[in-house]
Amino acid sequence: MKFILIDKKEYEQLLRQYFYLHSNYRMYHSLEWLSFIGKTQNLNAKYIKIIENDECIGIFPFFEIKFLFFKIFVSPLEGWSTGYIDHIMDSKYYEKFFSEFKKYLKKKYLYAQFSIILDDSEKFLAQKAGFLIESQETYITPLYSSEDEIIMEYT
Repeated sequence: MKFILIDKKEYEQLLRQYFYLHSNYRMYHSLEWLSFIGKTQNLNAKYIKIIENDECIGIFPFFEIKFLFFKIFVSPLEGWSTGYIDHIMDSKYYEKFFSEFKKYLKKKYLYAQFSIILDDSEKFLAQKAGFLIESQETYITPLYSSEDEIIMEYT
């Protein structure tokens, strides 16, 4: 499984062509909503295309916060008055998605927070991959196990 950053135009094309009618689609995935959040939080939306066997199986809009020389992955942050800006993908890919996405995030970000609606079996897959669950819908992972690991990674 690959995670590829794409531009706004490609995200919109994939959203309209494949994912607009998907059961995981929410108004929070719309470009209008992402633009609104970006303007109110002074951030630019970014977009990931999820590839499996050379086929696009999902998309994931998010925001990147830069703090000193660290980057934080958010989709969304608490207090943004928005719901679930999570991935759009069929659940049959979740087990591999969670394990591979954790590796992807760990390579690029100090911290990640995103909100997802999952049933109990899907929640188990997220936990199995190492994601920490704050509540029924919010998954937060510190990505690194200790402050020493963070220091070693970024020095």
